[in-house]
Amino acid sequence: RTGVGPDRVHYGNTVKSDQDIREAHRLGVRTFATDSVEDVTAIARHAPGARVFCRLATSGQGALWGLNRKFGCAPEDAVRVLETARAAGLTPAGLSVHVGSQQMTTEGWQAAFDLLADTLTALAGRGIAPDHVNLGGGLPALGYRDRHGNPLDPPLDKILTVLREGMERLRALAPVDFVMEPGRHLVADHGAVRAHVARLTRRRQPDGEDAHWLYLSCGKFNGLYEMDQLTHEMVFPGQPGTADTVPAIVAGPTCDSDDAYGEGRHPVRVPGTVTSGDPVWILSAGAYATSYTTRGFNGFGPLPCSCVRTHHRPDDERP
Repeated sequence: RTGVGPDRVHYGNTVKSDQDIREAHRLGVRTFATDSVEDVTAIARHAPGARVFCRLATSGQGALWGLNRKFGCAPEDAVRVLETARAAGLTPAGLSVHVGSQQMTTEGWQAAFDLLADTLTALAGRGIAPDHVNLGGGLPALGYRDRHGNPLDPPLDKILTVLREGMERLRALAPVDFVMEPGRHLVADHGAVRAHVARLTRRRQPDGEDAHWLYLSCGKFNGLYEMDQLTHEMVFPGQPGTADTVPAIVAGPTCDSDDAYGEGRHPVRVPGTVTSGDPVWILSAGAYATSYTTRGFNGFGPLPCSCVRTHHRPDDERP
């Protein structure tokens, strides 16, 4: 539907049924991710002659979401997987990694390149020469805050330096091309949620302490699913910049107690003068806010989504 030819599409998920493989192959997809001998056997049966690239497991350390439990295999297993692919008439075409979503460190990338270099060297010893490396996602977005409300400040320049040096290192071992998925980094700050205040309350907690609670019209189940690891900056239109703020726990509208953040010693500062119905913009929500929403948990429907295209004249510096 987007006009991309199926020959350019990679089936990037290592988890797929026989039916998934057959259907992708019928549609013209010829490159599949894998991380196990069992999956390779299924690809050979239902997508004969396909190209496969093997995903290496990473620790996920340094990322807000490590993505390190479900996917990937050890380097020695990757060699076995790609040898099995070659024997089954498939093309052992590449390797892939994922350093974890919103990777905040250079060390996470460095460790991934170490894995890739070791595996490429071992594959060369078996006569296997992959033609590409998929570096996955993980490039961090700017504009997020941590659970304490402090701005997350990934060392992006240093990360890009490690990427450049790592790619040069791998190309010295094998003439590989590179694929990358910089989704969150590109789109996070291009989306915002327009919500409203349901209520700002103050009530006694079970521990005997008073706490402010700011209830919003959206929360974990309709837009803010990632609140388990980060918070989005909030803007309250109409509130003066000098407005007094109060430390509050921010919560969505559902009856699920996980639908909140800022509890304990790390509340979020919010204007103390907001009232029910006041607007609030939740920024840097362009990555997964819409795709993570439920169909209507607790009766609260998914967020309607609008795409806004901006135009500017060549002599106008404003976006």
